[in-house]
Amino acid sequence: MWPILLLFSLTPPQLPPHRAASRTSRAAAPRAVDDESKGALGGAVLGGLIAGPFGALWGASLGSSMGAAGRERREEEARLAAMGLDREAVRLAAALAAELAEAEASVSACEEAERSQSNLGERLAAAAAEQY
Repeated sequence: MWPILLLFSLTPPQLPPHRAASRTSRAAAPRAVDDESKGALGGAVLGGLIAGPFGALWGASLGSSMGAAGRERREEEARLAAMGLDREAVRLAAALAAELAEAEASVSACEEAERSQSNLGERLAAAAAEQY
C-alpha cells in the first residue's frame, strides 16, 4: 500500500517553459478526466480499505460517478453564470413555472364548471317552459 501512496505523493517534474505552455493550452480537456479519476482513485482506496478487492472495485465505480456528477454540476453552474443566473434564480423560475401550470389547470376547471352550469341552466329553462 505504501508504494502507491509514495507514487502519488511525488510532485511532477518541472517542464521547460516551451513545454509548460503547450501543456496549459490543453488544460480544459484533461480536467474532465481528472475529476473522474480523482473520484475513482479515492473510492478505490476507501473501498479497498473497508472491503478489500471487491470494495476497491465498487468504490472506484462509485467514486467515478460522483466525480462525473460534480463535474456536471460545475459545468451547469458555469453555464448559468454565463447567462447571468444563479441557482436561486433557477429555483424561483421553476417554482413560477409550477405555479403557472397549477393556475392553468384551475382555469380549465373553472371553464368546465361554467359549461356544466350553463348546460344545467338551459335544461332547467327548457323544463320550466315545458311545465308552464
